[in-house]
Amino acid sequence: MNSEFDSKHKIDFTRWIETERVVIGLRKDGVLHVYYKSQTSIDKDFQHWLLIAYNYVTEGKKYPFIIEGGEFVEVKKEGKEYLEEIQEEVPIISNAILVNNTAQLILASFFIKFAKIELEMKIFKDFDKALEWSLKQKVKFEQNELENQSSTLMD
Repeated sequence: MNSEFDSKHKIDFTRWIETERVVIGLRKDGVLHVYYKSQTSIDKDFQHWLLIAYNYVTEGKKYPFIIEGGEFVEVKKEGKEYLEEIQEEVPIISNAILVNNTAQLILASFFIKFAKIELEMKIFKDFDKALEWSLKQKVKFEQNELENQSSTLMD
């Protein structure tokens, strides 16, 4: 693992991908942890690669995401717009955005406010709180899935 990513998280992964730009790991508790390395720029092409990587790591099953980044991570306009187009294909339940400084807080707030993404999103400064919220979102999603299956069986 890259030294900028807290390697203690790696032991929690059951399946992961790491490149020079990102670490995507499926945790044992069923949360997908995404860490964008410093200086990463997320454009349309990289967003497409991420879609493929998310589906590979999750094997197409939906999970809550915890997203965090190093210094100077940038989401380009075309990357944000492409994410809005493909959001139904991303295997995501919810998005906990972990911020480390005021600049990241401002960018995350702006993203949540203006992105046309229909998804539960929340900003956190503490990993454990982000994880707790994500696990609650997972339980809620699983309960809804069970209710939907039950009502389908009754029809």
